Amino acid sequence: MHITYIHISYIYMSYGSYKNDFPKVSELRPKIEFFIDREMELRKLRTLVKSKNKILLVGLRGYGKTSLLVKFLDILEKEEKEIGIYVNCLRIYSGADLLLEVKNDIEKLDILEDKRVVEELEILAKLITNPKDALDNVFKKLSEIGTRVLIFDEISTMVQRFALQKPFRGAGGSRAVAAHLKSLIEAYDFSIIFSDTSISSLHELFEDYTSPLFRVFDTKIIIEPLSLQATLEFVRKLLGIKHVSLGEEEQLLISEFSGGVPQYIKMITALIDREMDKEEIMRVIDRDMEQGFLNEYFTALLDKFPWNEQEVLFAIAKGLERFSEINNQVINAAQALESLVRKNMVVRVRKSKKDVRYLIRDRLFKTWLSLQETPRYRKLSLRRAKLYSLGLEAMTREIFLTLEKSVLIRDALGREISINPTREVRRYEGALGEIDLIATTVKDETYIGEIYGGITCKKEKIDQLLRNIHIAEEMGYRNIRGLLITYFEPPEETIEYAKELVSSGVDIYILTYDQLKMISKYSRIRIW
Repeated sequence: MHITYIHISYIYMSYGSYKNDFPKVSELRPKIEFFIDREMELRKLRTLVKSKNKILLVGLRGYGKTSLLVKFLDILEKEEKEIGIYVNCLRIYSGADLLLEVKNDIEKLDILEDKRVVEELEILAKLITNPKDALDNVFKKLSEIGTRVLIFDEISTMVQRFALQKPFRGAGGSRAVAAHLKSLIEAYDFSIIFSDTSISSLHELFEDYTSPLFRVFDTKIIIEPLSLQATLEFVRKLLGIKHVSLGEEEQLLISEFSGGVPQYIKMITALIDREMDKEEIMRVIDRDMEQGFLNEYFTALLDKFPWNEQEVLFAIAKGLERFSEINNQVINAAQALESLVRKNMVVRVRKSKKDVRYLIRDRLFKTWLSLQETPRYRKLSLRRAKLYSLGLEAMTREIFLTLEKSVLIRDALGREISINPTREVRRYEGALGEIDLIATTVKDETYIGEIYGGITCKKEKIDQLLRNIHIAEEMGYRNIRGLLITYFEPPEETIEYAKELVSSGVDIYILTYDQLKMISKYSRIRIW
């Protein structure tokens, strides 16, 4: 199976949860207000669907899977005049529901002139409640009308519900549903997209080698957060709708908290109802993380995990990243960690046979976990939690920690540097001062970093980098290379100052978002 990691570089608006009453046909698919920089993602789907591929689209909730799929179907129908069918599996409780969902989606298609299939599906929905027969008829009818692609969004929810009904109940449950879906996918000649959240308890249906659906899918696409530029533009658009004006530094702060996750961008921007400075934004977010909607959201998310997985998540969020540390605190830690890795919630980093570490993918969720006080762990302040979980500094350390091969890049000064895999990555705080990044490599080099997460990186940051290098030398580090790391290209004054130092023999480099993005292609952590 080919695996593609995609940054969903678009902005979307959609309806919230559906009400109990059945919506109008025009509302069956979420409403998309606007997209930005999404050509690569859509082009990938168009190519795969044209080749009749079977695609598994996986991503954490709120990352934008549904919006991408709905936009893709819109283009498929309007530009290519092809039929695409969308099934929201969260709405499917029975075979009749599935038939009616497909009927209603077909009904709104402008490119299908002969709508007799609509009447046929409506009649079948009155006669069939058996989910197996409903699936058989859906695939058969869609084949008859020349469907190009059938999309099941949040597929594991439907599988779970069908597993409790005859004939699947007592005949294998979820695996029986999966086996039947496999037979249908192999029998029909149109493309299939299964979209699912990685937290699903049925994740093994698609990845376990014993699963009936193993090897059915040609391609697995893992949805990553938005890029920095797309996130900033999303924030500006949402603030513009509210007629709220914020400075660039404030917009960047909101973007950092969101981590590029569309759902979080909307949640955090919703808290901003007037012009605020960075300190006020921090207080508003802190209050909401403690007792507002963000707290309710993450409490509900945490409740989806078994108790031992919850314990593991708390341990990692509180700074216990090594397996040995987690295993000392949590019963059955190995089993819980394996489950969290399979659910794409946690990243495993194997530095050596005896040194295995774990990172939480969802940075805002990790921040919320670190803010909670438990009998075993003290809570962190939001400012300190941000330092270790969010923003450029935390992300840079994770990228260096998870780097899997050497990467040759050219920095903002035009100098080449090979960034090599690391043995150890840390942040230093002690009597000598603070260093944002200390990374020792497999080639016995030491990267010392000053990381600036603001808009304009002034030359004073280079002076701070030089102080960091001096502290590192006093601590005994050798073969040091200094890295000034910033989101954006520094002003000319900073560049010229750095060039003067380099010409005098100082070994320093300037890395921006573009260089970090290149490095992250070879790490387990993708830059947002």
